[in-house]
Amino acid sequence: MKKIIVILSVVALVVAALGGFVYAQDSLHEPMTGQKLVGWSPCMVDADIYFEGILLFTNPDCVSEITIEQLSIIAHDGTVIHEGELLDREGNPLPQTLGPHGVGSIVLSDYVARYYELDPCDYRAFPPGGYTVEIFWTKSDKKGLPLIGSSITNTLTLEEGTNVIIGQAAGWSTEMVNMEQVLKKAQ
Repeated sequence: MKKIIVILSVVALVVAALGGFVYAQDSLHEPMTGQKLVGWSPCMVDADIYFEGILLFTNPDCVSEITIEQLSIIAHDGTVIHEGELLDREGNPLPQTLGPHGVGSIVLSDYVARYYELDPCDYRAFPPGGYTVEIFWTKSDKKGLPLIGSSITNTLTLEEGTNVIIGQAAGWSTEMVNMEQVLKKAQ
């Protein structure tokens, strides 16, 4: 029964993400041009399962540096949760440049909790849905390798009616996609 609930929840999250992508085109999001690494992950509770989204990224190059120009996190309903620098758990800016083989991470619950002014451990208070994450970046050497990353979702079982984690139900990872954003002029 739990497997069916998890599968149905995942399907619902994917549908919500697609709807959010369409809606976000007219939101307050300020798109940039250039290279961006894009991923999607949930951060919510459904049927005593906490869907924990973490995005990991790395500079795979041996020589070139990669600078994060902007991080955008957009909810499935088009709400811009964050737009700006990479931040640590307390909301302080992190280094925005990754040296060769440098790594970074985005824990969605930190950004969601900060935006909605929630306790980051009050998982049940998080609004339902998933989040599109866009990492705009530039590299110091045109021949350098692009930023790469993965979106990881852990599903943690919560004690009924509480925020106490009692086990891990499952988890999965999907590759983030690198693309170039080109903006068209309004006609």
